[in-house]
This record gives sequence, C-alpha cells and structure tokens, in this order.
Amino acid sequence: MIILRNDEKYLSSDLIEQCFEKGSINYIDKVVTGNGFTTGFSYLKPAFNKVNVLIAPNQSVVKDKQAEHTVGKFAPNKKVAFVYEGSGLRGSVSEYDLIVLVSDSFVNFAYKLQGRVDKLMVDEFHSVIIQSAFRYKLKKMIYTLKDDFSDCSISFVTASPLLY
Repeated sequence: MIILRNDEKYLSSDLIEQCFEKGSINYIDKVVTGNGFTTGFSYLKPAFNKVNVLIAPNQSVVKDKQAEHTVGKFAPNKKVAFVYEGSGLRGSVSEYDLIVLVSDSFVNFAYKLQGRVDKLMVDEFHSVIIQSAFRYKLKKMIYTLKDDFSDCSISFVTASPLLY
C-alpha cells in the first residue's frame, strides 16, 4: 500500500500521476471528495500515440465534464471525446488525448481502445462494486479491464471505503 499525503485543497497532477503504475491496477481511497482528483487526471498527458480514459459513474458526470470542458475548466487545451448513450465514439482513438465515458460505453468500445490506452481511471469505483450485483455490464467491465488492458496503468478511485 502506498500512502500519499497532501496538505493542499486540491491534489496536484504530480501526486495523481503517482497513482498510476504501468501494468498495475491500483485501488485509490482519496478519503475526501472535491479534492480535484478527476480534474487533475484530465491534465495528465498520455504517452506518445496513446490516450487516457476516464470511466465516469453515470451520464450526468460525463455531461457535466463536457460542459466544464467547453468553458476551459476540465481538460483545457486537450482533445476530448465525451461518450455516453446516443453519442458514440467518433473518429479514431488516436485523435484524442482523453476519452470520458460511462462503463456501458467502455464495454461497447473496448475493442477500439485495446492497446491504445496509457492511463485509465474508474471514478467512484464503490458504485461499480455495489451495482455489479445487478448490472451485468459492470461485471463485464471489471473482467475486460483485467483481461484486456493489462498493458496500461489503471486506478480505481473512490472516497468511500470499499466495504463490499
């Protein structure tokens, strides 16, 4: 276990970068909400010819991040794809620095992402654990990550203790 300390209101991109290890899956309990982990992740630069992926807990989070991106508050100066029901992944993965999507969309487009992802973050991972009992695609997402994305850096992030 790695313990990272932060005395600032928001987490720095340097600190967030330490939560990603190539070929590993890390479980991050950030303890408090609103500390900028997701926004900080959006600042991370993917490796050459790769893309970073953020799996959001629901469509409203994707839409909120899309609205923030429009006004320069989320992933400024980055080419970002926002993918949710009815808004498929347009163009080539290599056109983007960051792809933000929900778990169902990730499962649907995993074949396009294989071998092309540098860092992958699953936000609010506690909801995946809880809801996987009745949502098949969440179980499939977990297996897909473990089986088909072992070549990238993955972090499951929550501010809720993983009691399940």
